[in-house]
Amino acid sequence: MQGQVADVMKNLSEGVPVVTDPSFPDEVNARLLVVEATAEANIKKTDPVAGERVKQLLAVALRASTSAKKVMWLHKAADVSAAAVAPVSACRTGCDSCCHIEARISRLEARVLARAIGREIVEPEHHRPVNVQGYEAPCPFLVDHQCSVYAVRPTVCRTHFNLDEDDLLCRLTPGLAIPVPYYDTRIFAFTGVAMEPDESQWADIRQWFQV
Repeated sequence: MQGQVADVMKNLSEGVPVVTDPSFPDEVNARLLVVEATAEANIKKTDPVAGERVKQLLAVALRASTSAKKVMWLHKAADVSAAAVAPVSACRTGCDSCCHIEARISRLEARVLARAIGREIVEPEHHRPVNVQGYEAPCPFLVDHQCSVYAVRPTVCRTHFNLDEDDLLCRLTPGLAIPVPYYDTRIFAFTGVAMEPDESQWADIRQWFQV
């Protein structure tokens, strides 16, 4: 596996260092000194049983007979995880910084989303490059700070949680890569790649639904 998908998997496996940087605002650097402890304390508050249920549902997803069923079970697993993590996360309704960052999804999930909303996907050979910087390239489904396809949103959106106390580290500043204590979603990423190992069938949601 080469290229961007491999880079994403490498980051998930090895993690992103949570370290201060002279280029960061002072309040961000102060937060980074304590954020790992905050995240660890928050994750300890979640229901440990949820993790086992997630593994069971992902196993069902991998064995499912059709692409639609695979995605359905993948989403069920993501929702179980989200139910456990959301109460201890910093994420709140109306906070949409994560709707402006890269969101790579497989063609499997893109097709399921497309069918649910009555649209066609843009096939990979017609994809145009996207440049996600700051708040200049929002998700095509972001409307008035809300997800307009929330019920059928992809797994990467269902499992994306900041385990800090607020959205300080999520706020986007072009040129600054501020580390955020995101919830560990490796099990979902690995399952997604197992379902669709062909890198050419992965792209940003903006590319599958170009306007």
